[in-house]
Amino acid sequence: MSLQTTLISDCSSVTVQVNDTLSGGSSGDSIQLIDYSGTYSTVTQTVTGLPVSGFMDVVITVPGNGVYTIDFKQDPGGGSITVDTVGLVVSCDIDCCLATWTEELMGCSCDCPKCSSTLAKAQKVFLLINSANANAGAYDLSNTGYITGAYNKYLKAKEMCTGLCGCDC
Repeated sequence: MSLQTTLISDCSSVTVQVNDTLSGGSSGDSIQLIDYSGTYSTVTQTVTGLPVSGFMDVVITVPGNGVYTIDFKQDPGGGSITVDTVGLVVSCDIDCCLATWTEELMGCSCDCPKCSSTLAKAQKVFLLINSANANAGAYDLSNTGYITGAYNKYLKAKEMCTGLCGCDC
């Protein structure tokens, strides 16, 4: 079982599909959005109305760009336990960087040396972010190294975009 997530296009929130794993035997369900870097406080959302053995979508506000883990917790009695987890990369900042470089590249001729450098940077950042997303998607409680890999790739992509005026110009 894996949590299903859909990031809203402006990176302001994420929809998380949660499944009842305890067949209605939980006295308290919640979702935690945890910032891997520790920059933002953990967001905890109470889940109410989860159908027995069913699923529902829960919308959570995302505090900013970065790498997160999303934990779904249920309480079978005796304390809350994490029953499912997934990684999430929120990279609107990197998407803006890539969009800026793409606009720049659209005005280039094929043999422009400056464009070759821009294209190489854009390709590397694109690969880093896609790889970070793949790592985050593979993350679970038994493979915590994946979230570290996602975070390191996100940071490298962000570093490559530093100083570039992206979408907030």
